Formats: sequence, structure tokens, C-alpha cells
Amino acid sequence: MNEPTVWTTQVTKEANKDDLLISVRAPLGDVNFNPFDKICIGRGLAAIQHESLLLKKYLFEYLVSHQFLFEGYKGATFEAISTDDLRQIKIPLPPLEIQEEIVKACQVIDEEFEKAETIIKSEKEKIENLMKQTLDTFNNKDYQITIGNLTETSSGGTPKSSNSLYYQGGKIPWINSGEVAKGEIYYAEKFITDLGLQNSNAKIFPEETVLLAMYGATAGKCAVLKIKASTNQAICGIFPNDEFISKFLKYQLDFMYEDILGLRHGIARENLSQEIIKNILVIIPPKEKQQEIIFEIEKCEAKIKEAQIIINGIAKRKEAVIYQYL
Repeated sequence: MNEPTVWTTQVTKEANKDDLLISVRAPLGDVNFNPFDKICIGRGLAAIQHESLLLKKYLFEYLVSHQFLFEGYKGATFEAISTDDLRQIKIPLPPLEIQEEIVKACQVIDEEFEKAETIIKSEKEKIENLMKQTLDTFNNKDYQITIGNLTETSSGGTPKSSNSLYYQGGKIPWINSGEVAKGEIYYAEKFITDLGLQNSNAKIFPEETVLLAMYGATAGKCAVLKIKASTNQAICGIFPNDEFISKFLKYQLDFMYEDILGLRHGIARENLSQEIIKNILVIIPPKEKQQEIIFEIEKCEAKIKEAQIIINGIAKRKEAVIYQYL
């Protein structure tokens, strides 16, 4: 928990150090420990108070693994559970030695989670530093070029959704901007037909095209296309050529993400355009250096992927511990 940011002189409910706090309003069922000596809690929290820290730790692990216990509780306008309903929730209470075994096993899992988070943070910093050092080294006019002078670009299009002939039975991959989060795109979630392609602004982009999202929440995100595919109009395709390696350019645009967002325009400053993208200045080192950087970053990404697999499996592993003992 973060340090308190709001203070009051009108104390209604208090929680002591190591009390177990439960959110009784949306997000309903979230739990945590109070790390402070004493705090005032609002209507959205309830505190479980008990002299046994072991019991509270056991309750924490059990409730985290059994969020379904809070399903179905509704207030007048939002998810909520009353104090009386909270008190009526039944949970198994094993002997103290079993509680201790469960807590110990979950603590081991938590340590692995923290280690995985540290690895991800460290490897992301390595990628950031690697790109910074590379771009600083080659930051001169011999290697600087705008994307528009480096290669050709194009945006996609969307066939009319009201015409089923443009989509039904389609075999042409059609990428939307939400898919650029994949980083590398080997398959499409949607397809269009030849007729849909011919009757829209959609175009087939070649493999190794760098896709840069232009609109809304995904603006500035990019991916490398690993298949021939079309896209919607919210994506700018940066076509491959012999001057650069697509994955290196993708990594560079990732590194420049915040700067690229700063180039957005429109009423809410949410959008990029092809013209803006063409004028983005990039640095293109010799191809052997590009390949060297790609190799180093891929090693970092492999470690990040392994650590993320550990993190993604934490919840199920804790559930398994609970069920093993109960």
C-alpha cells in the first residue's frame, strides 16, 4: 500500500497495523494488509482484526484465491457487500499447522513473483539503455533520415461492415490497430474477401512491414508484420527495404514512443497521420550493427517472456496450494 494522501479529524472506522483490509465496494473483494500503525478507513473498506497474524495471512491467501465468494453482491448502483453479508461468508478453518503450511508455500510463490518482476524491470532497463547508447553513437547526419525518405508508407482501409460479401469466407488477413500490441504479427483475427479489398482503401502489405497505430488509445504502438496482410485505416504501414531491418526500426520506434505521442494532433490530440510519421527522424546504423542490437534485445525479451510466464501462473499455483491442503 502507498502512503496515505488524505487526512481527517472525523474518525469513523480505524484499522490497526497488519489488519486485513477488504474492499467492500467495486473493485469488490480486493484484499491487502494495513502496513501503518493506525489508519482511518472509508465506507469502501472493511478491516478484519484478529490477534493472530498467521490467521490473517491465511485468510489473505484464501480470499485472494476465492474471489468468486464475492460474486453476486450488488448495491443500489454498484457492486457492494454489506458488513452483515461479509460476516456470513463461510471459509474453511484448518488447524494452525495447516494454516502455517499454506502461508509458507504461498510466501515461496510470492518470492518467485517478486524475483520475476525484478527480472522484467532489469531487462527492460537493459533494452532502454542499449537503444539509447546505439542512437547516441550514431546520432549524426550520416545516419539520420526521415521515415518518408527512408521508405514508402501507406495506410489501410475498412470494407463496409454492412456488406457480408466483403467478409464472409474471406481469406485475406485484415489487421486492426488493437493487434499491434502483439509486437510481431503471425496471424490475423479477421479476414476480408477479394471483393472487400477491391471496394475499400485496404491494401495488402508485404511481410516485414512495420505497422504503426495512428489513432486513439493504441496510437504510437507498433509491430512487425510477419505475413502478407491488409489493415484498417488506423494503421500506417512502413514498408521494408534493403536499407534497414524492420525489427530494428520497430525497436527504435518503441524507444521513441513518448516522443511520437507528443506529435499527435486533432481536437483531443489523439491521432497521428501519415504526414507526421513520414517526418519522424530516425537513425539507421549499418545493418550489421542493427542485427547486433536485435540479437541483444531478443535475449532480453526471452528473459522477460520467461519471467512473465512465472507471473501469469502465480494465481493458479496459489489455488493449487489451497486445494492441496483443504
